[in-house]
Amino acid sequence: MVSALDKGIHGQNTTVRSIVSDGNGSIYVSGHFPKVNQDNVAAGTGGINVNHIAKWNGSNWSELGSGMTDLVYNNSTYSGLPWVRTLCYDYENQTLYAGGGFLKAGGINARNIAKWDGTNWSSMAGGFEKEVYAICKNGANLYVGGQFLADFANSNPNNRHVSNWNGSMWTALGTGVGQESVTQAVLTISADNGNNVFFGGTFYDVASYTGPNGIRRFTHWRESVLKIDEITNTILIYPNPTKDELNVNGLMKGNKLIVSDLMGRIVFSTSINSSSEKIQLGDLQNGEYLILIQTERANFIEKLSIQ
Repeated sequence: MVSALDKGIHGQNTTVRSIVSDGNGSIYVSGHFPKVNQDNVAAGTGGINVNHIAKWNGSNWSELGSGMTDLVYNNSTYSGLPWVRTLCYDYENQTLYAGGGFLKAGGINARNIAKWDGTNWSSMAGGFEKEVYAICKNGANLYVGGQFLADFANSNPNNRHVSNWNGSMWTALGTGVGQESVTQAVLTISADNGNNVFFGGTFYDVASYTGPNGIRRFTHWRESVLKIDEITNTILIYPNPTKDELNVNGLMKGNKLIVSDLMGRIVFSTSINSSSEKIQLGDLQNGEYLILIQTERANFIEKLSIQ
């Protein structure tokens, strides 16, 4: 049986792009629509200002803060207004992720991607310099795809059309996919709830792939099955807290050590050259940081205090 959601969504050039459920009887709807519950007339009178994202609780529409505002980059133009292309709901943490083409979410700087905790919007380490088209949660990992070539805060060139959010910062998936072109993007992502993640879109290749026939518009990423506690048993980082240096034992040549602030901005990075190294951190101010260790087997993070 077809039924109306009150007055629904009306207005010139409006469109709905994504719908997700929170598992508790409510749905979130996004796209390109300044209002919901407008009168169904050409002028679009009345209604609730939602700015391209809204919640339906089974009876009523409501806004999510002040929604998404300020256009950054929008290849589809939509009359020059921002839009929310994709939604993903994390049931475990009751968090909504929204991606598209916008500069602000709820009035805060959140470039093309943001998260909603049920009350407030927050930025995800600056977001990306171009649009986000797809978001997929798989276990502890949150994968995103789109037209972007780098994350906005760290300008990592390996976040080419795909990236992974580890809870505090964006990390690359190999060398990314595709090339710098307005015609290339990741448009959809799916995971099997195991360690297989699939990406589809308009990209032509994956730089790290050397097999036959090339890769066209569809590719597969296999997550490491190694758990964090398994790898940390072989790595020692001390002292912590520290004043100006770290001893790092148990890594291999080519592994990377990255230090970021709590907003995910990289403040120090180095490549490891031996299994036992002393890292100088004298230029960092006192405070709390995050250490990201990148190895061929897995990535992991721990807190670092500099006193």
